[in-house]
Amino acid sequence: PKGFIFAVKASRYLTHLKKLKDPEEPLERLIDRASGLEEKLGPMLFQFPSNWPAHVERLAPFLELIKSYRGQRFAFEFRHPSWLNKEVYKLLERARAGLVLPVAPGMPSGVRLTAQWSYIRFHHGKRGIGFGARELTAWSKTIRSFMTEGADVYAYFNNDARGFAVRDAKRLRDMLEQRG
Repeated sequence: PKGFIFAVKASRYLTHLKKLKDPEEPLERLIDRASGLEEKLGPMLFQFPSNWPAHVERLAPFLELIKSYRGQRFAFEFRHPSWLNKEVYKLLERARAGLVLPVAPGMPSGVRLTAQWSYIRFHHGKRGIGFGARELTAWSKTIRSFMTEGADVYAYFNNDARGFAVRDAKRLRDMLEQRG
């Protein structure tokens, strides 16, 4: 549909197996394959393993490398809490890379902008796969505050067998539209 874009998730090969070591070829392959989406290509997601603590020595050169792909938005989902620190935030800001806000109980999340856009991943709510009205209302306020700052916001809900993702995405969209 008009206005629809795809988010592309990087291979675990780059983030889990190589842990950003020697990233040039896998990143180039990712960019090449995703480029077929043309104007429908949205942000690229790098999801890090929950058992990998902060490793700035690998992140910093990787962020320098992605700067060469001008115009492409890159988002980073850190699943180990040690990544959520001022040094990492500054590196993301310099690279204009987005900090992913993962939404799920027990997931480490630093609610902040590191770029003029944000990437929110709704994994599951407090009481299960779907989200309650209070949870979505709170996130609609956060999204609205980001948008007030001039930021674009990408919000994605995990697929699920019962269709909660579609329902919750519509409910969140309606909340945002109701309040402008």
